[in-house]
Amino acid sequence: MLTRTIERRGLPTLSDGRPLRLVYFFLFYGAQGVAVGFFTFAIPTWLAAHGASVAQVGAVVGAAMFP
Repeated sequence: MLTRTIERRGLPTLSDGRPLRLVYFFLFYGAQGVAVGFFTFAIPTWLAAHGASVAQVGAVVGAAMFP
């Protein structure tokens, strides 16, 4: 059976090593925290500052925390 060597080019993959997996893990974890903070703190604060009711602000936070 003839085997061919496939030459990889471009960015490294997660199977290349543990340090790379840890870097990606912490990057994704931080990105998730930014989104959660934005939808549970920044948007409700902006809504309250612009006259939204407590029920409306609670609906936004509840929808953000549902998933």
